[in-house]
Amino acid sequence: MSIQTIETPQELSENISALIAIEPKFAAIYEQVGLPDLRHNAGGFEQLMRAMVGQQLSVAAAASIWKRLVDAALTTPYKIGEATDEALKAQGLSKQKLAISAP
Repeated sequence: MSIQTIETPQELSENISALIAIEPKFAAIYEQVGLPDLRHNAGGFEQLMRAMVGQQLSVAAAASIWKRLVDAALTTPYKIGEATDEALKAQGLSKQKLAISAP
């Protein structure tokens, strides 16, 4: 099985149609919400860190913490692994998030 990246709204629409063909229950949802916005994320470790930072936080709080991590260049596995717990806590990460982010 290969992973396909959806690049265009047309591809997104085609894939939604294919999903509805497999499971017609999705048709009602699609009728209500229409075609969602197509967003591309960085993927990999950075996207995993962004998701972890945002768990159980308001959007504003997660954005603030993420900005501090970016500003401190703490978004790669190497930098996270090299950082002290104190340095990560100073950026706003809780003890639970420190445990999750440890490589």
